[in-house]
Amino acid sequence: CEKAFSTPYRLKAHNRAHTGDTFKCEQTGCTKAFITPSDLQKHCRTHTGEKPYRCKFEGCGRSYTTAHHLKVHERSHTGDKPYKCTYNGCHKAFATGYGLKSHIRTHTGEKPYKCTFKSCEKAFKTSGDLSKHMRIHSGERPFKCPFEGCGRSFTTSNIRKVHMRTHTGERPYICQVQGCNRAFASATNFKNHMRIHTGERPYCCTYPGCCKRFTEYSSLYKHHVVHTHSKPYTCKFCNKTYRQTSTLAMHKR
Repeated sequence: CEKAFSTPYRLKAHNRAHTGDTFKCEQTGCTKAFITPSDLQKHCRTHTGEKPYRCKFEGCGRSYTTAHHLKVHERSHTGDKPYKCTYNGCHKAFATGYGLKSHIRTHTGEKPYKCTFKSCEKAFKTSGDLSKHMRIHSGERPFKCPFEGCGRSFTTSNIRKVHMRTHTGERPYICQVQGCNRAFASATNFKNHMRIHTGERPYCCTYPGCCKRFTEYSSLYKHHVVHTHSKPYTCKFCNKTYRQTSTLAMHKR
């Protein structure tokens, strides 16, 4: 290992990664370990719920487990986006280095986070996107609708937020094209609708010899299995497999 460090402390901490001399979490059932005491201390707050770093902006009151997370949050108030994309013609900027790193992958096409589920070949730009996708296979739906009598639950908080608009009737995304007054509960449906007006079909099938294009990614994905013959959705009752979640849902009925 030829890594170099600015201080003896950082070198000593790094060496623990080689020697295994780490600081272990003593919480029952937790096997995580860290190379510095401060990293262990930050981690322990995920168990205790302690959030000592509070936002000072008036009316906010949010708090965080680390000073770093507080600093990142405060940029939502100040508008500071210090991480800028350097790709030619792209002027996007981000509040976090992680946000920039994820964005860069839209230029490079890199998708390093691959689904490990058998027969599923999907890959993602971020670990968060992979985690959300894995819930499709596991069936986990941790985000429950709070409306009394509903009982529905969802794989992501954003999907739940959109669903809740079916209760409230809120449709915040309004088409501004003259003569079209349609409104939508989700930004995705609004964006897909706008392509009816523009004629844009940005999702192109990359299978050799197939030039079909689609207005929605979901339509491209459904089309793609025609070429791959993949059936990633399995019935937990009889183990039959299907190409689409909608077909699996019909089978379960």
